[in-house]
Amino acid sequence: MDLKKKTIIVLIVLSALLLISNIITELLKSSDEDDKIEISAKQIENNFLKITELYGIDVAWIQIKKISSKNNDSLKHIYSAKIPTDVTIPSMIKDFSTLFADPSVEIETYERSINGNNLLRVSVNEERKFEAHLNYDKNINREFARIGFIIKNAPIDLNSIINFKNLFPADFALLLTPSDESKNIINPLKKNKIKYLIDLNDKISSAAFEIEEGDSKFKLQRAVVAIISVFGRDAIYFFNSSSELYNSVIFNYVRDEFRKRKVKLKNHSLLTNLSGERDDLISLFKFYVKSGISNQPKLLLIDYEDAIVLKKEISAVKKAGHKFGIAENYVE
Repeated sequence: MDLKKKTIIVLIVLSALLLISNIITELLKSSDEDDKIEISAKQIENNFLKITELYGIDVAWIQIKKISSKNNDSLKHIYSAKIPTDVTIPSMIKDFSTLFADPSVEIETYERSINGNNLLRVSVNEERKFEAHLNYDKNINREFARIGFIIKNAPIDLNSIINFKNLFPADFALLLTPSDESKNIINPLKKNKIKYLIDLNDKISSAAFEIEEGDSKFKLQRAVVAIISVFGRDAIYFFNSSSELYNSVIFNYVRDEFRKRKVKLKNHSLLTNLSGERDDLISLFKFYVKSGISNQPKLLLIDYEDAIVLKKEISAVKKAGHKFGIAENYVE
């Protein structure tokens, strides 16, 4: 093959490779452009409304005002929201910001007055797409439920309980059965400001605290005195109406012995049992929060192992303004 033919073949191959390269480049460019779908004003507005709902902001407190678009980029309207004074606006804005991972989105905030009112602006590729005025209003209040957690079956181990306290995002009280182990942990619990309630159930086995049918009145009285002296007159004591103790002939005498010492016994019927598989626990918890709005405080009795499952949901409903008090404060 002569030089001329070789040159022609090389040129043809090079031309073919260049053509293929151009086609691949165009395809990649087209794919990149498809991936870079610009976030719309509607998406930003939906995210804003999602956050206001998360924080329990009533839709009646949110207004939309039409504006002239001449000097406001592509803005056609702005939002104005009244914010209850127990809401932290910077926290709302922080949560709003986490909904945007696209680097083309720029979020700006300006504190418009010393009382904390804020202006929120969102731009995409340097074009303003959203604006909201967040104004505190002392005349509005969020509806809320009052929830108390009572934790049962907790390990009688201070380190485990302290770790639980650090992880669990709400106040709670432990439900303890009188025993030698629980006796030894009372003072450490008090030092660490961990609340506890006492459950007078059929599992009491310690000789000093045992209450059994057939015991003499002297022995029953001595057990009542021992329980109160160890766990305190200020503690709240529960009994279960399905227990052997409650259905025994000695219950009225035992109850009266506690009353003589200014200690009232509370029925387990005051407590709402929260149990089940993970999804059931979460659904029930959300239901009890929703049904508890503007009603009497609700005391939720939950197993130690199950309680931590609700960590995320508790944090979310706290943002909406629901109150989680120390459980014993809700026992009337």
